[in-house]
Amino acid sequence: METQSKKGTTASPKRSMNTSKTAAIYLRRSAIDGSGEDISITYQREACERLAKGQGLEIVKVFNEGDGQAASIFKNNERPEYEGALLGLGREYGTLIAYSVDRLSRKGMKSVGEMLEVTDKQGGRILTNDGLDTDQSSSRLVASFMGELAYSEVKKTSERVRES
Repeated sequence: METQSKKGTTASPKRSMNTSKTAAIYLRRSAIDGSGEDISITYQREACERLAKGQGLEIVKVFNEGDGQAASIFKNNERPEYEGALLGLGREYGTLIAYSVDRLSRKGMKSVGEMLEVTDKQGGRILTNDGLDTDQSSSRLVASFMGELAYSEVKKTSERVRES
């Protein structure tokens, strides 16, 4: 059975009726984001809560990686909250909401592609405040671009730090 979202898109037919209107939020904060803006966990959470409300979703879980758990392109840091968020997607809740794609991954297309494969396989949905909605047909293209943009920003920041 399919459900209609507020924007008129059709939810994944794999998404169970038990999870179709439920969501989890994933939060991760770096010291400074790629634009130089300090985006606090509180700010991210409030933005994600507004997005959930606008989509008619009930938040049932919050995953907070907290300070210091970088989604680094240079290291393979453990991110247990991220892993847990993906594991529950499509099972405990239907939608995973993050402030932006770069909160989920900064490792480029490969990492984003893996995230999308998990999302598809488990019948979940990912929404971000910067425009990603995996229920949209263009989501793979949009997510790939956003993932590569995040990767590029991290590389540029790293180069500026090395030069200073």
